Amino acid sequence: MSQPLPYQILGFCLAVLVILVVLRKERPEMALVVSLAAGTLLLLYLLSPLGQAFRLLRDLGIRAGVEAEFTGLILKIIGLAYLAELASSLARDAGEGALATKVEILAKVTMVVMSAPLIAGVAETLAGIVK
Repeated sequence: MSQPLPYQILGFCLAVLVILVVLRKERPEMALVVSLAAGTLLLLYLLSPLGQAFRLLRDLGIRAGVEAEFTGLILKIIGLAYLAELASSLARDAGEGALATKVEILAKVTMVVMSAPLIAGVAETLAGIVK
Protein backbone atom coordinates (compact mmCIF):
# COMPACT_ATOMS: atom_id res chain seq x y z
CA MET A 1 0.00 0.00 0.00
CA SER A 2 1.47 3.35 -1.01
CA GLN A 3 1.58 6.39 1.22
CA PRO A 4 -0.88 9.24 0.51
CA LEU A 5 0.62 12.35 -1.00
CA PRO A 6 0.79 15.52 1.13
CA TYR A 7 -1.98 17.23 -0.84
CA GLN A 8 -4.21 14.18 -0.29
CA ILE A 9 -3.62 14.50 3.45
CA LEU A 10 -4.41 18.21 3.27
CA GLY A 11 -7.61 17.41 1.36
CA PHE A 12 -8.56 14.85 4.01
CA CYS A 13 -7.97 17.43 6.78
CA LEU A 14 -10.05 20.07 4.98
CA ALA A 15 -12.89 17.59 4.41
CA VAL A 16 -12.85 16.61 8.08
CA LEU A 17 -12.80 20.28 9.05
CA VAL A 18 -15.94 20.98 7.00
CA ILE A 19 -17.66 17.95 8.54
CA LEU A 20 -16.65 19.09 12.02
CA VAL A 21 -17.99 22.62 11.50
CA VAL A 22 -21.38 21.18 10.53
CA LEU A 23 -21.38 18.52 13.26
CA ARG A 24 -20.42 20.92 16.06
CA LYS A 25 -23.66 22.82 15.47
CA GLU A 26 -25.94 19.80 15.22
CA ARG A 27 -24.26 16.99 17.19
CA PRO A 28 -21.27 18.19 19.26
CA GLU A 29 -20.70 14.74 20.78
CA MET A 30 -20.31 13.22 17.30
CA ALA A 31 -17.93 16.02 16.33
CA LEU A 32 -15.61 14.92 19.11
CA VAL A 33 -15.70 11.31 17.91
CA VAL A 34 -15.00 12.34 14.30
CA SER A 35 -12.17 14.61 15.43
CA LEU A 36 -10.57 11.83 17.49
CA ALA A 37 -10.96 9.33 14.64
CA ALA A 38 -9.41 11.71 12.11
CA GLY A 39 -6.58 12.50 14.51
CA THR A 40 -5.93 8.80 15.03
CA LEU A 41 -5.81 8.19 11.27
CA LEU A 42 -3.36 11.04 10.80
CA LEU A 43 -1.21 9.78 13.67
CA LEU A 44 -1.13 6.29 12.17
CA TYR A 45 -0.07 7.76 8.85
CA LEU A 46 2.73 9.70 10.56
CA LEU A 47 4.18 6.70 12.42
CA SER A 48 6.21 5.48 9.45
CA PRO A 49 7.73 8.89 8.55
CA LEU A 50 8.45 9.57 12.23
CA GLY A 51 10.23 6.23 12.53
CA GLN A 52 12.33 7.09 9.48
CA ALA A 53 13.19 10.49 10.95
CA PHE A 54 14.22 8.94 14.27
CA ARG A 55 16.41 6.39 12.49
CA LEU A 56 18.02 9.18 10.46
CA LEU A 57 18.76 11.21 13.59
CA ARG A 58 20.20 8.13 15.31
CA ASP A 59 22.42 7.37 12.31
CA LEU A 60 23.59 11.00 12.13
CA GLY A 61 24.49 10.85 15.82
CA ILE A 62 26.51 7.67 15.26
CA ARG A 63 28.35 9.21 12.29
CA ALA A 64 29.06 12.38 14.25
CA GLY A 65 30.52 10.36 17.11
CA VAL A 66 27.86 11.42 19.60
CA GLU A 67 27.43 8.93 22.41
CA ALA A 68 24.43 6.65 21.90
CA GLU A 69 23.15 7.64 25.35
CA PHE A 70 22.85 11.28 24.28
CA THR A 71 21.27 10.46 20.92
CA GLY A 72 18.73 8.23 22.63
CA LEU A 73 18.00 10.95 25.16
CA ILE A 74 17.40 13.53 22.44
CA LEU A 75 15.07 11.15 20.61
CA LYS A 76 13.14 10.46 23.83
CA ILE A 77 12.72 14.19 24.45
CA ILE A 78 11.51 14.73 20.88
CA GLY A 79 9.07 11.83 21.28
CA LEU A 80 7.81 13.27 24.56
CA ALA A 81 7.25 16.64 22.87
CA TYR A 82 5.13 15.02 20.14
CA LEU A 83 3.12 12.95 22.62
CA ALA A 84 2.54 15.95 24.88
CA GLU A 85 1.35 18.03 21.94
CA LEU A 86 -1.03 15.23 20.93
CA ALA A 87 -2.39 14.83 24.46
CA SER A 88 -2.76 18.59 24.84
CA SER A 89 -4.60 18.89 21.52
CA LEU A 90 -6.92 16.02 22.41
CA ALA A 91 -7.70 17.63 25.75
CA ARG A 92 -8.44 20.97 24.06
CA ASP A 93 -10.65 19.24 21.47
CA ALA A 94 -12.59 17.69 24.36
CA GLY A 95 -13.06 21.16 25.90
CA GLU A 96 -10.55 20.55 28.71
CA GLY A 97 -8.29 23.57 28.31
CA ALA A 98 -7.07 23.44 31.91
CA LEU A 99 -5.99 19.82 31.54
CA ALA A 100 -4.25 20.66 28.25
CA THR A 101 -2.25 23.39 29.97
CA LYS A 102 -1.23 21.02 32.77
CA VAL A 103 -0.09 18.41 30.22
CA GLU A 104 2.06 21.04 28.50
CA ILE A 105 3.63 22.21 31.78
CA LEU A 106 4.29 18.64 32.91
CA ALA A 107 5.92 17.81 29.57
CA LYS A 108 8.15 20.90 29.71
CA VAL A 109 9.31 20.16 33.24
CA THR A 110 9.93 16.52 32.33
CA MET A 111 11.98 17.55 29.28
CA VAL A 112 14.14 19.85 31.40
CA VAL A 113 14.76 17.06 33.92
CA MET A 114 15.46 14.54 31.15
CA SER A 115 17.93 16.91 29.47
CA ALA A 116 20.07 17.35 32.62
CA PRO A 117 22.61 14.68 31.58
CA LEU A 118 22.84 16.25 28.13
CA ILE A 119 23.44 19.70 29.59
CA ALA A 120 26.07 18.26 31.93
CA GLY A 121 27.80 16.56 28.97
CA VAL A 122 27.89 19.80 27.00
CA ALA A 123 29.25 21.65 30.04
CA GLU A 124 32.01 19.04 30.48
CA THR A 125 32.92 19.29 26.80
CA LEU A 126 33.08 23.08 26.97
CA ALA A 127 35.16 22.92 30.16
CA GLY A 128 37.58 20.55 28.38
CA ILE A 129 37.90 22.91 25.43
CA VAL A 130 38.56 25.94 27.64
CA LYS A 131 41.34 24.20 29.61
